[in-house]
Amino acid sequence: MSTSSDEYDTAIQKLEHTMAASWRCDEVEVCKPHGLPADRARMQRDELQGWGLTIAEFVVPGTPVAQPRHRVAAYIANDGKARGRAYGADARHPIHEWRDAITRFARPHAPETPWPGPIGLAIEYRFLAGPGRVKCPKTNPHLECEWHLAKPDEDNARKPIQDTLRECGFYVDDSQVCMPVAVKRWVLPCGTTEIERPGVTILVVVLR
Repeated sequence: MSTSSDEYDTAIQKLEHTMAASWRCDEVEVCKPHGLPADRARMQRDELQGWGLTIAEFVVPGTPVAQPRHRVAAYIANDGKARGRAYGADARHPIHEWRDAITRFARPHAPETPWPGPIGLAIEYRFLAGPGRVKCPKTNPHLECEWHLAKPDEDNARKPIQDTLRECGFYVDDSQVCMPVAVKRWVLPCGTTEIERPGVTILVVVLR
């Protein structure tokens, strides 16, 4: 699938426009941790499809979990030589429950056959703010800073999502994701809607 420079620029603008609406910013590039507009403008599915883009959008509730790194344990084999054994996450690690949740909410939106070609993947991560980050919790609860400047790193948090979407049949290979966009932010304990509670909003776009 060939894409001209104009088509590529248009695709970027559409994806940025979508995420700007989702993130309550005038533009995606503008970082404004204070004074964000109070109303969250949500881009409608039919408007995106009117642009000629195939999309899937859904919310996964829960605390986002980063993909743990594989570890290697050294041991002495029967022949007396040192060996290494790689092992993944323990069965009790929360990554397993998190990936199950992603699968449960993603699968109903998966295409009948994996999408070919370039994929845009936009993710908004929401983490519950602890008491130390909430100002005036009783009278006027608000965050000193909305941006999530803490672990997990975004690339590690994206890994289980990207892998699970592939396993659910959204695309064939992770290499197709050529336009990743992401935001990490805190949310208040008093959030009343799904986009104001811990979780992730995932937008998968088939780029033209």
